Amino acid sequence: MLYAFLLAVETAAGNTAPFFPAPKTTTVTIPNTRNSGSEVTTYTATDNDARSEFNQVTYSMVTDATAASLFRLEPTSGRITLISSLTADDAQRYLLTITATDNGGLTDTGTVTVSVNRNLNDPQWLPTGGPYSATVNVTENRPVLETVYTLSTQDLDIQEPFNTRIYSILSTSGAAQHFQISSQGNVQIIRFLSIDRAVNQYVVSVIFP
Repeated sequence: MLYAFLLAVETAAGNTAPFFPAPKTTTVTIPNTRNSGSEVTTYTATDNDARSEFNQVTYSMVTDATAASLFRLEPTSGRITLISSLTADDAQRYLLTITATDNGGLTDTGTVTVSVNRNLNDPQWLPTGGPYSATVNVTENRPVLETVYTLSTQDLDIQEPFNTRIYSILSTSGAAQHFQISSQGNVQIIRFLSIDRAVNQYVVSVIFP
C-alpha cells in the first residue's frame, strides 16, 4: 500500500532584518539634574515583514559597567530610562550599543550617545542684580598678601569643575601691579602701596569667570 503525504517546510525565506534609521546612531543631551526613573529617549528599529512570526522586535543593550548602572533599556519598547543619579559620576557622555532582534533571529545594531550637560548655570556676582562695585579704603603701609576685599559670587552647578570660579584682574589696569586675586575671591596686596605715593586710588577690574 502506498501512503503519500505532503510535508510543507516553512523557512525563514522572506524574513528581512530589522533596521535602525541611517546613520544608525543618535545623540541625546540631558542635564545632570535629570531625575532617576525619567525617560532618556526611545530608540527603535523598523521591521517591514508582514508576517507576525518575523516582525516582532526586541532590544538589548551592551555598554560599560558605569553606563549599565545608570541606564536601563526596556526590551520590548526600546525605551531607555535613567535608573540612578548622574551626579554620582563625572563623565560627559555615555555610549550605548543597542541591538534589535526580530523573532526570526535577524539583527541590526545602532548606537545611542547620551551627552550629559553638567554645566547648567552661569556664575553670578552677588547680590544678584548688583551693584557690582565697591569702594575700599586702605592705608599705604598695609602688608603684602593682606586681603583688602573679598568678592561675593556663586555658581549653582553641583559638580566640579563646573562650579569652580576663576578670577583674574584685568591686566591693562595699573592695579594689576599691586594686587592679585585668589581662587576664593580674595583681593590681596602683592606690592607695597607706599612705592607709588603719587597714586591715591586704584581701580581693580576683576574678570569673572
